Amino acid sequence: MRITEIRGRKRNRYVVRDLFGFRQTGVRNGMAARFRALFRQFDVLVCPVMPTPAFPHDHGPDWRSRRIDIDGTPHRYSYQAVWAGVATLTGQPATAIPLERSEQGLPVGVQIVGPYLEDRTTLAFAELAEREFGGFVAPPGYAG
Repeated sequence: MRITEIRGRKRNRYVVRDLFGFRQTGVRNGMAARFRALFRQFDVLVCPVMPTPAFPHDHGPDWRSRRIDIDGTPHRYSYQAVWAGVATLTGQPATAIPLERSEQGLPVGVQIVGPYLEDRTTLAFAELAEREFGGFVAPPGYAG
């Protein structure tokens, strides 16, 4: 069933089934299997939380027109969410932490992805990283 076939019906489970259909479920299951294999060898996966360091936010009324510069090329703001999909697509727990600062003094973060249902593993690793790297300190001009 496609969304175009159910126009006029209430948005319900049919839309959800189409958006997260059988092909997508196969892809998700395949990725989940790869994560299970990875976590047999490693405790956590440390990866970017965003494709850029923190940046001053654009609060313009039309979010679709907002752009962010990534290596000299303007990209849609929504592209910032791509790294969140690493964990959320398969339901892996993830904890985001700041590790350093950009040239502008804003936080540069990473996400710690862990095995399925092992939220405490990512939190424990975050605690160890905080001890090693110093934890969060508000950037100049942003402190409450």
